[in-house]
Amino acid sequence: MLESIEARFMLGKRRPWRSQRSAQASRTAHSFGSVAARRLNFESLESRIVLSGVPFGAMQQDTGEFLLGDVTTTVVLLESTGAASSEDWTVDSIAAVKANVEEALTWWQDTLTAQQSVHSVRFQTDYQYTDNPVATTLEPIAERSNLYTTWVNEFLDEAGVNTFDGISDDMRKFNDAQRIEHGTNWGFTIFVVNDGNDADGMFAEGGSFRRAFAFSGGRYLVVPAGRPASTIAHEMGHIFWARDEYSGAGSYLQKRGYYDAQNLNAADNPEAGFSQQDSIMASGTLLANAYANHVSSDSSLKMMGWHDSDGDGVFDVLDVPHSFIGTGYIDQVDGEFHFSGTAKVGTLLNRNSSGFQSDLTINEIDRIEYRIDQGAWVTALDPGGFTADVQFSFVVPVGSQQVEIRSSSFDAGTGLLVTESNRLLFDINDHNVAADSGLAGFVWVDVDSDGVWNNGESGLSNIAVRLVDGTGEQIQLGTQADPDGFLDSVVLNSRFAGMTLSAVGTQVINADIYSRVRNDSSTGDRVFGNFNSATNSVMTTWGTSARRLKVTFDSPVSAFSIDAVADTNGDVGRLEAFSATGVLLDRVTTSLLADGDVETMLLERGTADIAYVIARAHYGTELHLDNIVIGPTTAVMTDAWGVFRLKSLPAGDYQIQMQGRSGWEPTTAIQVSRTLSAEAAVSDVRYGLAPPVWHHLDVPEDVDVSGDVVPLDALLIVNDLNNRGARQLSAPTEGDSPPPYYDVSGDGWLTSLDALRVVNWLNANMFGESEEAVGMYNAFTLAEPVNLLTTVIPVASGATRETPFQSPIEHNALDDYYTQATDHVLTLWFNRHSLESTEQLSEGNSATAEELGLF
Repeated sequence: MLESIEARFMLGKRRPWRSQRSAQASRTAHSFGSVAARRLNFESLESRIVLSGVPFGAMQQDTGEFLLGDVTTTVVLLESTGAASSEDWTVDSIAAVKANVEEALTWWQDTLTAQQSVHSVRFQTDYQYTDNPVATTLEPIAERSNLYTTWVNEFLDEAGVNTFDGISDDMRKFNDAQRIEHGTNWGFTIFVVNDGNDADGMFAEGGSFRRAFAFSGGRYLVVPAGRPASTIAHEMGHIFWARDEYSGAGSYLQKRGYYDAQNLNAADNPEAGFSQQDSIMASGTLLANAYANHVSSDSSLKMMGWHDSDGDGVFDVLDVPHSFIGTGYIDQVDGEFHFSGTAKVGTLLNRNSSGFQSDLTINEIDRIEYRIDQGAWVTALDPGGFTADVQFSFVVPVGSQQVEIRSSSFDAGTGLLVTESNRLLFDINDHNVAADSGLAGFVWVDVDSDGVWNNGESGLSNIAVRLVDGTGEQIQLGTQADPDGFLDSVVLNSRFAGMTLSAVGTQVINADIYSRVRNDSSTGDRVFGNFNSATNSVMTTWGTSARRLKVTFDSPVSAFSIDAVADTNGDVGRLEAFSATGVLLDRVTTSLLADGDVETMLLERGTADIAYVIARAHYGTELHLDNIVIGPTTAVMTDAWGVFRLKSLPAGDYQIQMQGRSGWEPTTAIQVSRTLSAEAAVSDVRYGLAPPVWHHLDVPEDVDVSGDVVPLDALLIVNDLNNRGARQLSAPTEGDSPPPYYDVSGDGWLTSLDALRVVNWLNANMFGESEEAVGMYNAFTLAEPVNLLTTVIPVASGATRETPFQSPIEHNALDDYYTQATDHVLTLWFNRHSLESTEQLSEGNSATAEELGLF
């Protein structure tokens, strides 16, 4: 039957959201997948059924975007009460309803099997409102169909989910709660109307519908109990966006579904020689044939997400590779390959002209796999989830040349491979970094200063790497456009180099952009605004369609970001990038934001093809926009593995410079040249830095290399400072070499900062020291009180003093001991010396005493 346009029948709601009733649900699970013969290139996963949960990218409103994966189906019966009652449910009639529903659900599963895809669909059927029908003041079948608003509201009351948001929103909230409870991807509701005593089994005349009808996009359908299972199957097509195809209903010109597919099998198709296909979305013989043969028209299935454009057995909506980056190297000592990386599922752009256009996937990072020299894939991890930060290692046989690593997704019902990531290929004899765009490489600790990354040498974090010009100055590929610093009267449209700002939308008359003061800005105190003729004032909120911010570039760019600032709880932001011809290239959507939250919406592409962007709110919300940044960053810091990535750079020639670290000596060239093409990332840049010889690499605070960090380590530094003063440390000599490793900060200097680093470590780990460490300190303390401001504490390595000494620090408990010890260390230094410039107490090498909270 025809679908309904529900908006005109909305009724006001009576109460805010309440929790779902706790009645025990009756439910049936269908786990039938596609089990027919498969193509030989499909890879199998051991049989397992998992509850996938809410799709990646979905919000509360997205409850039925495509018919794949796990679906919760809630079946609701209405029981009329009072004088209006002419129908009564019986045990037999309830059983007949369940049988009808089960047949319809099974029909869709069998039809998917016939598609010869890797996919499955599995239904969790909730019969709690079937076994316990919901009371209603009307007899639904005796009334006009439009009065569904009354008994759907009564159901929402019974379920405890009736709010002021309208029936559609409330039913989506209910379906969302149901899928969360059952652990499925989607959820919809079937209302079955008792027609056992009705003369014609139809609703009363005068309404929009006489028989079954549905509300698309994961909401609900209504069907008289006497209708066959094929009717339920037909209406389910609407739930997942398929349109009617019979005469007088759906039109050939209409589009819908994730791919925004055209209704090509509609009866009014004007193309010469057109003949309608058998289809579940048609009527009469065409529908009957389709139901009998488990088929439907190509266009109807495409609307529901069932479309495989490349013929690989994977429908396009899930045929999207993961993104996967990482680093790897082999430890020559133990023969193990060590990998660290991040995988994330990918999404296809949702082009549904009738929905919320949320970019979704039910794929997960099911496996991280590796293989050696093109051998069989071996599972390393089963992380699950939509993103995965992974670290693992495995033994590589002697003589191996390459390691290949991928992430992959498998259908939970069929166990067949759905998609995978780009495959990361690593040379066994090198340290490798995999990047998806731009320039990448390593900075490593060159312990032996030979310019070669040897076994046992690790990456170095927090080292700056930047792009420079011929004079060594950092280049700028980006531009910032911020509303701060402008008066209210200034029009900002053409105020920023390289771009033009404008307001667009259904309620925009004047495209001028202004700045306005807001407490909830992301930078400074101003956000972007536009004049609203209705209020005769500049509005700072941007909506879904009424008011949007457009930024057009003088030349295409590869990266763009803007901050979304929530105006109230539940706001969502969206940023879309377009080509010069208006083709949607990419987009990003924020998470659900709380009032005042800020989230940067960032789009990065491997090539400069973004001609303009549109920033706006999403899901009917409104928010503020602030702080535009165009173009890629040209300076980054290395991560914990020593890896740097300069992403989304346009093709061209680049000079990449490592800035190094004070006190560390470069063992390779600090500036190299690379040419970047649009086709692939360049990831072979390597920089070596040799550490200061007076710096203990493993535990810098363990000055005497005793295996414990204790106050003695700080006192060793204090004594040397009192004896020889703050200084740049010279090369070791035969009589003056580490240990002790005085250079705790690793800057090549001996200063008060080095003692403070030990003190800070002690404060942070006050309760973690061993009794042995305390005892060692006691062995080297003074026998009787002396003035330690003028006396250097003698220290021997591991020997017991011949004359017993008494510590000037009295302590009865370990924590009291460390507190007094650290205080005493500070007194020794800061009462003895003023902070002179030669002590290097500047931001470049340390913090000032005031910044450290010492004064």
